[in-house]
Amino acid sequence: MGDMLGAGMSLAKGLMSKKKNNKKGGMAGGMLGMLTGGGDPPTARDLGTVGPYVHLKGIRSLRSQGFRVWVHLLALFLQPLTIMGLGAVVTAVLANVAHGCSRAYYEDGAGHFYTGRTMDWQEPTKAQVWAFPQGMKRDGGVGAGSLEWTSKWNSVVTSFYNVASVDGINEKGLVGSLLYLVETDYGSQKRGDQKKMSIGAWLQYVVDNFATVPEAVAALQTDDINIISPTLPSGESASGHLAISDAANGSAILEYIAGRLIIHHGSQYKVMTNSPPYDQQLALTAYWQEIGGSTFLPGTHRAADRFARLSYNLHAVPKASSSILAVATVFSLIRHVSVPLGVWRSVADHNGGFYYFESVTSPSVFWVNLKSVDFTGGAKRLPWPEEDLAGDVSQKFLPAEPFPFLRPGGHASHSDL
Repeated sequence: MGDMLGAGMSLAKGLMSKKKNNKKGGMAGGMLGMLTGGGDPPTARDLGTVGPYVHLKGIRSLRSQGFRVWVHLLALFLQPLTIMGLGAVVTAVLANVAHGCSRAYYEDGAGHFYTGRTMDWQEPTKAQVWAFPQGMKRDGGVGAGSLEWTSKWNSVVTSFYNVASVDGINEKGLVGSLLYLVETDYGSQKRGDQKKMSIGAWLQYVVDNFATVPEAVAALQTDDINIISPTLPSGESASGHLAISDAANGSAILEYIAGRLIIHHGSQYKVMTNSPPYDQQLALTAYWQEIGGSTFLPGTHRAADRFARLSYNLHAVPKASSSILAVATVFSLIRHVSVPLGVWRSVADHNGGFYYFESVTSPSVFWVNLKSVDFTGGAKRLPWPEEDLAGDVSQKFLPAEPFPFLRPGGHASHSDL
């Protein structure tokens, strides 16, 4: 890190010396001077602050002067350092790489929709693929005061350490994708009078109860659920934000920031990664969109960089003429931003009712046609990873006891059928 800091300072001084007499470079010079031992610190207005990152308006203005490569290298280096401090940068970068999940929502040429996501965790997550029937009695999984419901729709989901549903689709084509977000604050201590729900049950509650994104948003925007987020079996904090998407161009991003639920609802919200919170991601992406992806795209594994690359590529790829090409396109998009080695990736076909899954340790993709699954007889799961699966596995689900949702001090009691 010392070498990195030294290189950054040398770069800054070099740029200062080239632009010290240029009026447009004044704000950049002030900022760089502050970091290299002189000059006045820039104001928040100068920097265009977006939370812990910086929209470098002054530096950006230099690109037309022939310093495009210098500018972008400097921006990448200084964005986190100017506000967060070196120690916080190290923590944020490590968290982003260790939990490098990404999600994209794609429309093909026929107006059909697909959601792809990666699970790029720092270790295997003991994932299993489950089929849960409608009519299944559920609760929030955290004991007394837990929210109770009965599932309205059949669903196929992927579990995480067998304590949480983190990805899946229901029979109506509603898809949920739960990704890591370190800034999450559910405000649980101030929600004592609300019904409780484990973070592990949040996605399952959504696909159990709602058919479309507008329906889900209308119910959830009341912000009357107390999300409980104990420590994961891996020792990590169970902090996540939820993306939901449907078969009719509906998309929403749900985050708990500073103790309250924030919902970004609209078809334009097609990409989600990890940190920073979503409003800040949008500001950062607007910066890169102005530069243009054919000119320069950030290339690290940081969540903000993955967000920018995935946003650009999602709009750059053609609209596929068939579902086969559409699924291949979405897999290509998410593989492009997946952080090595990764764990698994999925693509959901909202309109067709298919759920495609690939493990990084298997050479084959397998898929489930929800119309072909036998949802009678209670919860079931695929015999994977015990067996190598490939192709259509819709008829391979076997009866199994449903996993308990994550709860403080241990796992929750099993949901009753």
